[in-house]
Amino acid sequence: MLFKKLTPFELPEGFKPTLEDLEMMASKEPARECQYQEKRHLGFEKPFKDYGSRIYALEADQVFYIRLRLHERILPDSVVNEKSNKRIEKFEKEQGEPLGRAEKRKIRADVRSELLSKALQKSKPIQVIIDLHQRELWIDQTTERKIEDTLSKMRSGLGSLPVTPFDTTNLPLKLKTWALESESRPEELDLGDAIKLIADDGETKSSVAIKHEVIEDDEWLRITAAREVEELELCTRDIIFKLHSSGAIKGIKTLTPGAGSGETLADEFYEDLWETLTYLRATRRAIEGTPLSDTQTTDQSGAV
Repeated sequence: MLFKKLTPFELPEGFKPTLEDLEMMASKEPARECQYQEKRHLGFEKPFKDYGSRIYALEADQVFYIRLRLHERILPDSVVNEKSNKRIEKFEKEQGEPLGRAEKRKIRADVRSELLSKALQKSKPIQVIIDLHQRELWIDQTTERKIEDTLSKMRSGLGSLPVTPFDTTNLPLKLKTWALESESRPEELDLGDAIKLIADDGETKSSVAIKHEVIEDDEWLRITAAREVEELELCTRDIIFKLHSSGAIKGIKTLTPGAGSGETLADEFYEDLWETLTYLRATRRAIEGTPLSDTQTTDQSGAV
């Protein structure tokens, strides 16, 4: 699967960047390793090797897959502290008296600067889907800093990117009613076999995860009825995932036998992306309780 987790945002009506707009955005800051004293760098890269563009478009340029790459230097504080302490001890021994606080700070800063330029770098992709049909944007991160960094990078390249989180006010209640089967779920979604519940005793809240249980069991239903549902496992024909009460999707796995059987890398990439769009649209319908209009569906050839 291309994605393991996703956080959703809503795009305003009328915001419709073109493929050319996005290409321009991506060309302004390509992915690269950190340079000089940079601790991290985020830039745009091609979706897969030898692909001609940094933006993958489908559905008549109404859906876009964008991939960034984050490079970060690996420099643990413990390494900086150990080397700094040795240098401080050496200076104090040479001078015969303790160093002042300002002198120690300068030594630590110098040591960090020296080590930073030599530090190894790690990298990871950050993936984004923009769906103009649904007016939504999804980022495969749940960490606040990485999400904001991604949005900021895209805003810088586009000039603006007016997104807002999904309205998930009613989602915790929906998750509970779906689990208890007191309200029908969208037809694309079935229950999985895991749930995370929150118990509130008035002073503290504690999470309880239940997995691999028969969800129709009376005891399971009794426990669920007495607690708030924080996360519920759901599945489509092809995908199983956990829908969090915040609207984030986690633990995405494929259920399709023989997945990734495309003749080429591009074919496999398209199949994965198509499956992703299918469950994202089903999830959006689930969150909002609204039908997907005929104008927002496509066949797998990509024709609208």
